Amino acid sequence: MTNEIWWRLGCFFSILVIMMLLEWRQPARQSPIKSSTRWFANFGLVFASSIIARLAVPIGLTAVALYNHEHSIGLFNQLAMPSIIAIVLSLILLDILIYWQHRLFHKVPLLWRL
Repeated sequence: MTNEIWWRLGCFFSILVIMMLLEWRQPARQSPIKSSTRWFANFGLVFASSIIARLAVPIGLTAVALYNHEHSIGLFNQLAMPSIIAIVLSLILLDILIYWQHRLFHKVPLLWRL
């Protein structure tokens, strides 16, 4: 492991402990669920989502990308342009789509539960 990973983990756990102490000492509101129960469930979600993000997502996205490349599916496979331009445009379009998705989530609160 590099020092960067240790710094990230240290910062994450330091902020986590500080926020847990603040919530314990000065909760913003009373929750019907005990803090320990809620924290245990949240840690479980963090663990599960970390596993999914580290394994399933990259494998699935790589499979889709390879399939699309082999079958010339997708906008940038149809346009003749240098790879660097296609990469930059892809990142810009992805960023714009994520922005509008975020805005939509604020307009439709039910989407936050997905």
